[in-house]
Amino acid sequence: MQECLDKLQKDRNINVAILNATAFAWVRQNPQFKISIPILGDDYMIAPAVKKGDKALLKWINQEMDTLQKDGFLYRFMRLPCSHFMEKNSVLKICFIIKNNKERLAIVIASG
Repeated sequence: MQECLDKLQKDRNINVAILNATAFAWVRQNPQFKISIPILGDDYMIAPAVKKGDKALLKWINQEMDTLQKDGFLYRFMRLPCSHFMEKNSVLKICFIIKNNKERLAIVIASG
């Protein structure tokens, strides 16, 4: 990706499609460029963040994530944004890994 951004900055004619957050951050650092389409697609949460030491908020988020996983919401939520990269009959599996009882990482696996 850095190679694409470097070429764009050196006035080479290329089109770049990258994650919205990365694009906005890069444009802020390179104000001579403008984003012509400010939003692509619907807003959706990537991952919640908790300030270090805020155990109450961390506990609440973990409980909510457990609830969302049990009722199938996370499956439905992740299926839509991932559908562009999946085969028509792919199966989407969402797994959660708890690391040190503090961090939670969502792993999305698509298989045909």
